[in-house]
Amino acid sequence: MRFDPPKSIINALKKKYQDSHVESIIKDFLAELVQYCIDHTACTINGLGKFIMYKTFCSRTGTIRPRFKFRSSRSFIEKIGKDSFIMEKLKMSFEKHEFTEKNAERCKLHKEIRDANARFLDRSRMLREDGEEQRLVAQYIDDLISSDDEEDTEEIKE
Repeated sequence: MRFDPPKSIINALKKKYQDSHVESIIKDFLAELVQYCIDHTACTINGLGKFIMYKTFCSRTGTIRPRFKFRSSRSFIEKIGKDSFIMEKLKMSFEKHEFTEKNAERCKLHKEIRDANARFLDRSRMLREDGEEQRLVAQYIDDLISSDDEEDTEEIKE
């Protein structure tokens, strides 16, 4: 695998460690980190966090895809949070995630689906509470299944 870290990081480390080939060390480290995660599922770096690799089904492409995630440790977040200089340098992310009209339309669609699911759940709870109605529903489903089976057997005979 080929990794190209930012040039600014490589240049900063080259100034610190002039006697070593920093670029190859960084690339080798990243390659070993990924390989370790592939072999062992996770790689914990004390004081920083945990790199996790797993596979999941991607509904968009219909394939199983690898996922590689990083979870920072609580101690790392606490150290950054206590350092006022670092907190001043960090940028706020509110501008990137504005709620627009397009997002409102998406939410409206999901709200309708969520409400329909909630009504269905309420109805199914009522069916469970009323034993007679539940028995009638079960009988209706059995009738549907048996009528489908009879139609299938008639098609086979013909």
